[in-house]
Amino acid sequence: VLFSKDKTKLVYYPNGRNNASYTIPQGTTDIADMAFIICESLTDIIIPDSVCYIGTSAFYGCCSMKRITIPNSVNYIGQLAIMDKTIECHRGSVAEEYSKKYNNLCKIID
Repeated sequence: VLFSKDKTKLVYYPNGRNNASYTIPQGTTDIADMAFIICESLTDIIIPDSVCYIGTSAFYGCCSMKRITIPNSVNYIGQLAIMDKTIECHRGSVAEEYSKKYNNLCKIID
């Protein structure tokens, strides 16, 4: 997994990895554009509450992943970042707005 030099930005998760689950390290603040693009074997990802930015197409093509929990700390989600997945999020959050805009199912976890 490739991170920025200061380890705050997850730049790229290799789509050839066969891991079903991945936990983004605490302290990561940004998930780059297309960071997890076409990671077909990923079924579960844990996003820590240090993350505030999810880039464009960040999880595009992750067809095995059916749901994703977005922490309340996230204040930006780029276009097509999360498609065809149930988004678990807090009421009134950026993630809830995103799910409505892009017609994703939304499960409120208050």
